[in-house]
Amino acid sequence: MNWYGENKNRVNRAEDAKFMRANLLEERKDSSERLREDDDTAVAEMGNHSMLVLSDEVCAGVPWRGEGRGTASADLLLRCLEVNKEVARRNWRIVLYCLLVAAGSVVMAIVTVLGDIWSLLYACIAVSVAVCVFGFFALPLVIAKANLYTFLSMASYIQLPGALDSFYMAKPDCLPDGPHFSFFFYNTVANIIGNIGGIVGILLFRYVFSKKSYRITFVVTTLVMVVASIFDLIIVERWNRPRVSDHVVYVLGDQVVYRVCYMLHFMPNIILLSRLCPRGTESMVYALLAGFSNFGQAVSNTVGSLLMEFKWPVETDPAVGCDFSNVRWLLIVGHLLCPLVCVPLVFLLIPAARICDNIDVDGRVVRPQEPSGDCKVEGSRESLSAQEPVLK
Repeated sequence: MNWYGENKNRVNRAEDAKFMRANLLEERKDSSERLREDDDTAVAEMGNHSMLVLSDEVCAGVPWRGEGRGTASADLLLRCLEVNKEVARRNWRIVLYCLLVAAGSVVMAIVTVLGDIWSLLYACIAVSVAVCVFGFFALPLVIAKANLYTFLSMASYIQLPGALDSFYMAKPDCLPDGPHFSFFFYNTVANIIGNIGGIVGILLFRYVFSKKSYRITFVVTTLVMVVASIFDLIIVERWNRPRVSDHVVYVLGDQVVYRVCYMLHFMPNIILLSRLCPRGTESMVYALLAGFSNFGQAVSNTVGSLLMEFKWPVETDPAVGCDFSNVRWLLIVGHLLCPLVCVPLVFLLIPAARICDNIDVDGRVVRPQEPSGDCKVEGSRESLSAQEPVLK
């Protein structure tokens, strides 16, 4: 199964630790004169010394290539799956949380396929509450809060499965005054333009928002995404006709403004999750946080289907008679009102730091030893000299 010749987790961690130790030794050698004159010499040397000791502990007894299998890992399924027992024992809460999130996803999938609408409602509430609450037990507080915000930001922008798609591509016999988008335009041309909008969003993040605070970025992008959803409401209410084409309004709203704001919201979210991952468990914690974000999107789809089932149904069958009168209320509640819940939550759950700052496990900004006016996004030694958090 190891088609790419990957090393074992412990071997990779040892190589990373040795590389970090070599860089720290070189850095200490280059700055030895400055450290002797600095009042904080003892503190800085203590931090570097602890990192060097950690490297020795990680490197000790490592089963390098060709030197035996060692006892740090356990093989499962005829050696197709390897479990690092050392990391699993030290982070048993995170492992348990991963199993809980996986079990919750399986339960939601089974209930969606086999259960009725009431079972889906109860399962959605129970699983969401369980995984959100257990996160504060399994993760450090700052990581749990960021994880909860990511989940809520995805779940609060309620997806409307089938409602908008059916409205935009409804035939004249179903919706005489509809936009009547073709399948090619709706799924090909619009998506190509949307991908260009995503690239523009990445460039704006790189050159405009990369040194802004997380809170400002999340608040601005949330508000603009709400504004972008107004374009859908304009088309549904037919306010643009006959002056402006439906195609122009749709592309401007959903495929330009929304895609740009989505990438501006997505990029700092990913950077925040990657910076909060503790040293030694980066892959496991990042996979957990990213998976929890995807679980929020699944909950958003479930909530949207429940709203369409219980409160504002949409009829798309021409034989029965198409009825899209409730689409406006679905848009107002799901795309305009619910996302605004995340605006005050930003100040409660997101650290008060800039996107370019290093953050420790307590949510505090880790300042570089040499002060500078702006954060260095690339090529700085800040990431080597800062103490990385270790999850106990």
